[in-house]
Amino acid sequence: MHEARSAVAAADAMNARRVIPDEEREEPINARTSPERNLAGKASFSPVTGIRSGDDDKVNSWRDDRLMASPDLVEIVDESGNVLGTTTRSAMRARNLRHRAVGVLVRTSNDEVVVHRRSSWKDVWPGYWDVAFGGVLEPGEDWVEGARRELAEEAGIEADLTDLGTGLYEDDDVRVFCRLFVATHDGPFTFLDGEVEETDFVPWADLREWASRHTCCPDSLAMVLPLLPT
Repeated sequence: MHEARSAVAAADAMNARRVIPDEEREEPINARTSPERNLAGKASFSPVTGIRSGDDDKVNSWRDDRLMASPDLVEIVDESGNVLGTTTRSAMRARNLRHRAVGVLVRTSNDEVVVHRRSSWKDVWPGYWDVAFGGVLEPGEDWVEGARRELAEEAGIEADLTDLGTGLYEDDDVRVFCRLFVATHDGPFTFLDGEVEETDFVPWADLREWASRHTCCPDSLAMVLPLLPT
């Protein structure tokens, strides 16, 4: 595994360190979720799907169409992010090929991080908690445009993005060249593409301790943990 490398100094960034190897973690009994807080109301609208929250049949149909699209192509890259070619998403996962992805850390004006639990149908780390929204870039897609697309799809918001730099992450499940962004937004958040099953708000200063008690996506942690206070 490689250390994440931050290209832009964050105001509260500390010296980079390696992420503790992934291990089995238990969910705390009093795990807090906040379904009533700044989340989607009946009038919420996704700028990507064009669907209002509560239209479950339309959401499920949109998700099924997206999953059945054939084929989803992704770019395969070297350790510097240079494109080597394209392949299908399924082939990339099966062979664990290095690819481009983006992550967006969302913080509120109260200095909380919007964390979420991934859907059980995701093709990697289903049901894991994640500290950043994001995903695989499309072939030729610009980093910023890809981050905006993923943020709209997964959280239903549009926000200004600050670039925190790129990093490599590699393990037996994922090999990724990722660019991390941070955005500030207080919601409301909508999760109309079905990729998010649960959400929570974690104080920035408590995120490291929270992550130690949850099973989280290790690639996002590799990018975010070096920014946290010790």
